[in-house]
Amino acid sequence: KGYDFEWLMGSVAAMLGIEKKEITRSGRYPRRVEARSVLCYWASRELGMSTITLSKRLGISQPTVSQSIRRGERIVLEKKLNLP
Repeated sequence: KGYDFEWLMGSVAAMLGIEKKEITRSGRYPRRVEARSVLCYWASRELGMSTITLSKRLGISQPTVSQSIRRGERIVLEKKLNLP
């Protein structure tokens, strides 16, 4: 579909009203966690990225990425989010 990680990160940031650089910052602020979770879910599902790769790109642990993917799926379904 022509997606890459940087494009996806920008799309998620714009969709959720957060700065792109905020997604990769540490911290458990609710909006940041939500954006990171949606990013992990779509990066895994649409780009086929592994939890290990996402862990390295985002600077979070592999188990945290796994939790983020599950949380991201719930958020996408609840908010009816779609990729452009």
